[in-house]
Amino acid sequence: MAESGGLGFYPISVKTLRKLVKLIRSNDDLMRVAYIIRRWEDISDIHAYGALLKLIKRDRRLGLVYGVWGQGHLRGSELAVRAVHETMFLKGYTIMFILRTVPDSSEWYCSLRGSKENQVDLNVLASYFGCGGHFNSAGFKSSETSAKIIRQIKQRIRQARKIQG
Repeated sequence: MAESGGLGFYPISVKTLRKLVKLIRSNDDLMRVAYIIRRWEDISDIHAYGALLKLIKRDRRLGLVYGVWGQGHLRGSELAVRAVHETMFLKGYTIMFILRTVPDSSEWYCSLRGSKENQVDLNVLASYFGCGGHFNSAGFKSSETSAKIIRQIKQRIRQARKIQG
């Protein structure tokens, strides 16, 4: 693992290493960690990313990771999308989304992503909100509250899984 570059220069305890190994899905996951670390442009990126990660929530029953990002960081959208993409590599979670405020608007933009194990068509899910995309990558805008959007997404995921099951 140290040779991957992802963790080579950071002190890690055996306990932390065991937790990390449980989260890894594939051999290149550590390289993704290194990629994130090397992409910072300045210290504000690290602060914004940390703030975003604190907002990430999960629903284990649905295999869902999500967050609401309403802060006005210059690179906030890029960091929010990066955080959602990285959660695709967590075991047990197959659908991820982030809600971001649309600049100069009262609308929310939602980026939906699915892991390789995802079986819910996110294009269909986004179509309920009047937009779309692909099976594992879709998005939409909505003027509903973030809480209502989250409830609707969860409800649609449950319905899609009942139809499949």
